[in-house]
Amino acid sequence: MDIETVIERISKEWDIEDGFLGAVRYRDYYPDRLDRLVNVLKETAIQNEIYVERELVRLLWFIPLFLEWQKPSFQESGQDPIILNSAINRVLEELYRILGVP
Repeated sequence: MDIETVIERISKEWDIEDGFLGAVRYRDYYPDRLDRLVNVLKETAIQNEIYVERELVRLLWFIPLFLEWQKPSFQESGQDPIILNSAINRVLEELYRILGVP
């Protein structure tokens, strides 16, 4: 999948009505939307690129941070914040593959 499409599809995940990340912001967790986000990440490859699109990096690195930040609000609303750990782990696994590790 080309980088512009990846950026577009990840950006849509921030949509409040249909996106995984937008829903999490309002303490809603939809496993099928997480699957959709992870599938976009699985289709993302930049290994042969000399430079990486800044917008892509911005979108990618913020996902696990955002999910981690949502744990207290999930707990305050009576939900188990542990469900976010699964999302974080699945996203990080793909980010390691896409961006590599130091």
